[in-house]
Amino acid sequence: MAGGVASLEPRSETIGDVFVKSHPLSVPRYQRAYAWTEDEVEEFVSDVNALISENTGEGSHFFGGLVTIEKTDHTLSHPHSHQIVDGQQRLATLYLTLAAIARVADALAAEADTTADSVGAASARTLAADTRDRFLMWRDSNVKTGTTSERPRLLLSLADNDYFHLVAEGTTNKPTRYSHTLIREADKMIVAQLIAPFVADAALPVSDRAQRLDQLRQKLLNQCHVIQIVSRDQDKAYQIFSILNDRGRELADAELLRSYTLEILQKYPKQQEEAAQLWDEILAATTNEVRDFFLAYYPSVEGTRITVPLFDKFRKIFFPAAPKKVAEAKLVVQQVRTFADELEMYKQLADGVWPYEATDSSTTPGTTAWARDRLDRLVNVLKHKLCLPLLLAAVQSGTEKDLAELVYMLEVFAFRYRNVCGGHVTGPSKVYYEHAKTAREAFAAGKPVNWKELRKALQKFIDESANDKQFKADLEDRLQYQHSTQRGHIRELLTTIEEHRTWLSRGGKGKPKPSMEFVGDLRQSSLEHIYPQNAAKAHRDIQLEPVKQHLGNLTFFGPSENNDAANKPFAAKREHYYKHSRVQMTSDLSDLPDWTEKEFQERQTRLLAEACEVFRLQ
Repeated sequence: MAGGVASLEPRSETIGDVFVKSHPLSVPRYQRAYAWTEDEVEEFVSDVNALISENTGEGSHFFGGLVTIEKTDHTLSHPHSHQIVDGQQRLATLYLTLAAIARVADALAAEADTTADSVGAASARTLAADTRDRFLMWRDSNVKTGTTSERPRLLLSLADNDYFHLVAEGTTNKPTRYSHTLIREADKMIVAQLIAPFVADAALPVSDRAQRLDQLRQKLLNQCHVIQIVSRDQDKAYQIFSILNDRGRELADAELLRSYTLEILQKYPKQQEEAAQLWDEILAATTNEVRDFFLAYYPSVEGTRITVPLFDKFRKIFFPAAPKKVAEAKLVVQQVRTFADELEMYKQLADGVWPYEATDSSTTPGTTAWARDRLDRLVNVLKHKLCLPLLLAAVQSGTEKDLAELVYMLEVFAFRYRNVCGGHVTGPSKVYYEHAKTAREAFAAGKPVNWKELRKALQKFIDESANDKQFKADLEDRLQYQHSTQRGHIRELLTTIEEHRTWLSRGGKGKPKPSMEFVGDLRQSSLEHIYPQNAAKAHRDIQLEPVKQHLGNLTFFGPSENNDAANKPFAAKREHYYKHSRVQMTSDLSDLPDWTEKEFQERQTRLLAEACEVFRLQ
């Protein structure tokens, strides 16, 4: 690495030092936009609040790495600048936090003015001005032109920069792109969850509240730090970025855990060798598999989400102390073996592969081919991988039948709440994690798994955010054939209704009960337009043309059925195709004398009503 070392300067810096010493900081104009969602901002707020709660000036929080390229141009009044290669999300969120502190200080000063509180007003204004002058803005003086201008210490990408600084200044313009929405929502969360509690007590004098706000600022500036790697060579900067990100932060954590466990097993060579072999198996998996597994395993066991870097938490919880005798060394090995075993199980679940061998359904009810197919639907069609920590716990804690019940419950919930109605995942994820831990604890105590409380909790989310009225409206609006991304969801809806045909025909009483004999293979089931998608001129219907892509005009053919009905008129399809279909909802169409707008509306209404009956948990 000779020749490269001189161009790299790793250094531990407080956040205050980064903004003071390295400004102006800029993101390359066409680099990725701001991308932190509610989850990342919530974790940021949680970390800062945890630091504040220590009530000492000795705590600290590590915000990860920052890679920058130092640029030098001696023709400028401020010749040194830093281009951000890695770390823009953290810096942008920290900048928003400091800007929000300045705005809230302005509001406190204005409040003090109304009560002629000159001391409070001066205190708050000083805080606002000092924050802007030293950490948010810098003065660019041009002697030649005799001008001075204020410039931000942080510049984002071309797509985000202007909007980012409008939000930082307190302007709430309507977002024009997704990253703008994320910036605005991040600012709102920071103000509401981090800053507002510091100044909420109106009984306190303004000067006291300003002082409390300054204490928050000092915590951010002086007790939050990063490892900043500065390069004067762009190639070297991107090389170090690649090293840091190519194999993934989470995989690096796994390697740290490997090193740590082997270190604490040094006095026990036999157990050390066993652990080394197990770690070799674990780290032989792909980067994504290792990363995703460890991010899923923690909430599956502990019942709460983990954030990266995860090494410290895993070490404290799963390897709290170095072994002092052979029995304790064996426990360390057993924990590593548990990682290896559950990683293999996780990989199967994440691929949608049923984790049990096929058995005779007559002796193991509830684990038929139909039940096993639901897992593939859940994780690959509905892409609901958020529930993997819960599924992992279910496999370790319950029976195959327990897993089948859980998977179908989650499929119904995910389709209705998330995929159709767009419900937010934060609430359900917390419920999943809590019940994952509960399932493991029940197993450890020798008790059977019970999903009754989980079912009630998920139904509550449906009642609040995906009730019948909302569900029908979103089905009608989103599940249209011309939306290519929704075709898998259309198949999910129609095949699931078909699977409940017998239960629906008997009045749909009690909990939805699918027939487990029909396996509606989504990959082999083909959607069919009842009124043709491209009707011949002689058979065109001006009333059906506008609704031909809607649910009421769609059915499906099962695997291996003759499905070349295509653009034939209804009369021909009714006799030669629908009448012979093994799919009941398609076969029923052969009983209709004609297909008109009236039949379409009746079928559309019926399908929406049946969807509400079928996609519910209680």
